[in-house]
Amino acid sequence: MAQIKDHLFMSPDLARLAAHAQRLGQVQSLLAEVLPPALSDNVRVGDFNEAGELILLVKGNAAAAKLKQLVPRFEQHLRAHAIILQRVRVRVEVFEAKSAPVKTLRTVPDHAKAAFAELAERLPESSPLRESLLHFVARARDEDVG
Repeated sequence: MAQIKDHLFMSPDLARLAAHAQRLGQVQSLLAEVLPPALSDNVRVGDFNEAGELILLVKGNAAAAKLKQLVPRFEQHLRAHAIILQRVRVRVEVFEAKSAPVKTLRTVPDHAKAAFAELAERLPESSPLRESLLHFVARARDEDVG
């Protein structure tokens, strides 16, 4: 049975695409060898065009600043693997802010309020638990009204 890889190289366009993807994967692997693990997780190869321009996509400004300091070391590492760069561009990826989770309104059922009120009435007047239960029941009733 023929593998997908065999089919990719049958078409000239797909062969170019596959070769480019392979090249990007190779550069990504070499990048991971040079960068500290914490930084490597935040950097990915965006493109590496025929003119020798490498575009690195970075999550966050702090990671981008640190990456820019490491570019000479990375270039040297790539040269050692016969990959010549003309230019390295670092771009910060922009992520959409996540919306705040929707708060669901939780209400205390009437039978539960009645049970808590009854329990509070059976406790001694000096009991802190009695005070807390009465406060809780009063708040639950106010939330029902408001």
